[in-house]
Amino acid sequence: MTMCYDGALVMPSSYAVMDEEEMTYLEGGKFYGVNLSAAQCGNIATTLGTLGLSFTITSLAATVIGYIPGLQAALAAAKFFGMLATTCTISWAVFDYCSRNNGMSLGFESSTKKFVYSIK
Repeated sequence: MTMCYDGALVMPSSYAVMDEEEMTYLEGGKFYGVNLSAAQCGNIATTLGTLGLSFTITSLAATVIGYIPGLQAALAAAKFFGMLATTCTISWAVFDYCSRNNGMSLGFESSTKKFVYSIK
């Protein structure tokens, strides 16, 4: 391949034009994730809210059962279901917020090797 430099960029005679997708592939950057609409976030928030309430009731029932003599192991279950209820409640708050703000994007960016999210 011979090239001559005369002050301007001279491309080799066998160059190939690449679009943005090909450049992204060469740079190694790709987004693996989901884009959720406001309606989808609302459905997820409703499900998480229902699960959180169910786990809270189960935790309270296990606490009551744990005070029966001989059934103290139920207190461990009460703590477990309490943690699940807390997790669902926090997640519900995030998805409820996103449902009121046009949705969200959630995924993994391969070029930075980080999990990323954005609220639209």
